[in-house]
This record gives sequence, structure tokens and C-alpha cells, in this order.
Amino acid sequence: MRYATKLKFSLIVAITGLGIGVFISRWAYYPMVIGYSVLLLIIYFALKERALVASTIFSTGLAAVHSWVYLSTPSMIGNDADKVAVAVERIATSGSLDSIAQIFFYNVASGFHILAAQTGLITGFDGRNALVIYPILFGFLPVFGAVSIARRLGDDGIVAGALAGVAGPLLAYSVQPVPQLLTALLVIPITGLLFLWTETWSRRSFVALVIPLVLMLFAHKTSMLVVTGIAVTTFGLVDNRRAAIRLVILVSCGLVFQWLYLTSFLRSAVLVVIAPAIKGATLETGGVVLRSTRPVLPGLVGGILKNADWIGLSVAGAAGWALLAKRNLKQRCNQKGILLAVGFVCGAFVFVSIFGPGIAVVRTSVVAAVPLCLLAGHLVEESPKSVAVAVLSLLVVAQVGVPPASPDHPSQNRQFLSSEELIAKQTISEVTTEVYTDEQYARELSSIETDRTYRTGRAEFASQRGWHVIGLPLYNGTVTSVEERIVVRDITLYKKVGTRKILYDPQKRLASDRSRTYSSGSVHLYVVNE
Repeated sequence: MRYATKLKFSLIVAITGLGIGVFISRWAYYPMVIGYSVLLLIIYFALKERALVASTIFSTGLAAVHSWVYLSTPSMIGNDADKVAVAVERIATSGSLDSIAQIFFYNVASGFHILAAQTGLITGFDGRNALVIYPILFGFLPVFGAVSIARRLGDDGIVAGALAGVAGPLLAYSVQPVPQLLTALLVIPITGLLFLWTETWSRRSFVALVIPLVLMLFAHKTSMLVVTGIAVTTFGLVDNRRAAIRLVILVSCGLVFQWLYLTSFLRSAVLVVIAPAIKGATLETGGVVLRSTRPVLPGLVGGILKNADWIGLSVAGAAGWALLAKRNLKQRCNQKGILLAVGFVCGAFVFVSIFGPGIAVVRTSVVAAVPLCLLAGHLVEESPKSVAVAVLSLLVVAQVGVPPASPDHPSQNRQFLSSEELIAKQTISEVTTEVYTDEQYARELSSIETDRTYRTGRAEFASQRGWHVIGLPLYNGTVTSVEERIVVRDITLYKKVGTRKILYDPQKRLASDRSRTYSSGSVHLYVVNE
């Protein structure tokens, strides 16, 4: 088949597939996310003869599905995204970072928020819709970045681009924007510019590299720590030690500036992360506390299935790293050394976050996703064809099929509120105050104009004003011990140390000693009988 014919056919299939996916998403998003991602991958590999054309169609399709999922859910996805939207809205309307002075760290290092606020000012979008810039960027930058970097390494780049496009961590977080996303985006051009710099060691390429490094200062708490680790590791893997030491000095000064002068994060890092890690942190879950629930995906197998995306990328990336390191020992290459450094540091952050307190592995895997895709892609391209097909197939299934990749996957609690739940929350807020409910319902805002505290940590400090978290009584069957107004939803899956299914009907328990004064069909308000 001629390439022009294949291109026309692929465009028709892609547009038709998107239309069908949008239609299906009125009932469920996960078939759309899984089905359309696989469809785009098929089109991508069918058009791989021309990488630019294939990558453009692939990225455009991904950006479209990410944006649709993000904009079409009744509420924002995840517990933190609406807090970010409030901050973006306040920056855009006030024109000042003073309006988010309550947000620790990000009231100074607010690059993530400022980019969205600028998008809102240009487009006229509110805080939530302005954040659509991130689903769009995550449709394009990982694919094009992975392809271009892999090609400079000598690979074909198609496999790396395919994996970067459907990487589970990126699918999950592209539609629930959090500040780590800016670090994940900036790692891509930094890696590419490091490749360019080590090819020429010119001052011009070094100055170009400084620009994203400066942006990293205002990205996230760990952003400069990541690039400092990369710079230090690079020092031992390139042949120009004098130039490499300049880079180490530059980023080390940036880290000190960010953690000591720009913010006061060093003290918090020691108290929250480093000290507990040295003493040994414990996680108190216990069957007694959660005796009226059971995990949806229990045990070791369940843990692997829930985290198959970053586990698969980490294993394949580690194998690709070992293969690349072996070849770099035989024939030293600065570009290989750069990818080895980036992959090692980003992979190490994922490994540390598995055991470190106060560090979410799902968020460090977002930053590591593209470097791991590059290493996994190198492994696949260097493997025999039958092995390559098997490894690539397993990786793709692990990425698109993992529960967090879709906001309403049946194996996890729904990550957003339904329209009915939003309307009910607004109605209840208008007729009463101080109610208790499950954590997600308390934290999700009924609208971004709603008042909410910015303090992080315990769940009750992140709830909509007037809404409180029931807490453990909901999960151990003693919900009637809460002598307050209680709101319950018609759901059985809750997020508590993973996704857990509740084993009793809270409404039957509550009906024994209180009256149901409001019901919208799926949301019910119970008040203690007087």
C-alpha cells in the first residue's frame, strides 16, 4: 500500500476512533483510554516509515484524548488537582503570587501554576480549563522528545516514542495536573540539550542548557535535586571532566539557592523525609482498623497489577540501562553516558520513593517515565524480533491496562465526582454546615470558587470548608459512633491504603438512629434524631 493511501486511511480511522471514544466516554472513560491508545499505537507503527508524520498523528491523537478526558469529567480528577485550579484562578485574577501565600513552597516556586495562569489569561479560561495546557503538552512533548533523543543515540526511536506516548504514569497524571508534571516535562529538553552539549562542548549549547535548568528552580521541591544528581553522575561518564565540573557547580548552586534562599524547603526535607527514613518509618494499616473492608487487588499479585506500569518500565529500563552500560564500557560515548546518568538518577528516585516516607512512588515515576521509556526502547530495538515483540506487547498492556491510567477503572475507586454528586454537594452546602463524609467527597470542591484550606498533610486540612472526613469509623463499621451530620454516597470502593471495598451498608447502620433528611438518588444526608 502506498504511504499516501495509508496516511489517509489512518487519519480516517483515528478521527472515527476518537468520535466513538467520545461517545463511549459518556458511560465510562477506561474503554476510551485503553481502546484509543491501542488504536493510535497501531496507526503509529503503520506509518513508522516517516517518523515525523507518525509522531505528529500519534501525539495529536493522544493530546485530544487527554484533553477530552480532562475537560469532560464533571469534577477534576484526583484529590489535589482542584486545589491547583483554585491557585491558578487566583493568580490569573489577581496578577500576583500573594494570592496563594498559604501554599507552602509553590507561592515562590510557582512555575507550574504560572504557566497555567498565563494560558488562562490568553485563552480566557478559568483555573480548571487553563490547566488543559498540561494534557496537551503531555500528548506531544514525551513522544517527540523520546524519538529525537533516541535517534541521537543511534536508535530508530519509534519504540521509545510509542512507550512514552502510552506510559501509564503519564496517562494517569496528564489528566490530574500536579506540580511534578513540570519537572517531568523539563527533564526531556534537559536530556536532549545535554546530548547536544556533549557533542560540541560549545558555550552556545551550554547557555541553551542553562535555560531549562533555571526553569527547574521554579518547578518542584525535588526538581533541582534531580538535575544535581544527573550532573554529578554525568561527571563520571563523559570525557570532558572540566566541562562536566562546571555543570556540577552550576546545578549545585541552583539546588542551594532553591532550598535555602528561594524557599526554606531544606528544613522540611530533613524533618519530613530524611529523619523518618533514618529512624525507620512505619505504616499503620492493620486488619483491626480496616476490618470492614477488603482490598480490591490484594497481596503481592494485586500490588504488581496495580503498579504494573512503573514496575514494567523500571524492569525493562534497568535491563536497557545494563545493556547500554555494557556497550559504553567497550566503546565510550558521551551521549550514552548522558542517558545512563539520567536513567540512573530518575530510576533511583523511583526506588527510593518505594521505601522513603512522605514520597509517593506514583509521582516520582512520572518524572522517570520518559528516561525509562528511552532505555526500554533501546532494549527492545536491540533484542531479537520475537523477543522484542513480546517485551513491547507486555509493556504496552501494562501501561494502558493498569488501573491508575484511567480515572474510572473498575479495579479502583472513581477518581472524580459524578454530576449528581456535585449538585448534591452544592445543595447540602447551601442548607447546612459541618457535615462528615468520606475523604474524597470531603476534599473534592463543588466548584473552584469554593473556599478550601491550602494546608497539606492530614486529610481534614484539605477539605472543602464545612466538610470533614469521617475517617476510620467508615472503614471499621462504627460509622454510627460519629455523632454528627453524615453524608454517604452509593459507592462501595474507597481509597484507603489503596482501593478497598466496604463490606457493609453504611446507610442501613445510620438508619437505625437517625433520619435521612436529604437524598439525591446517590447522595444521602443523615441527621441524628433528637
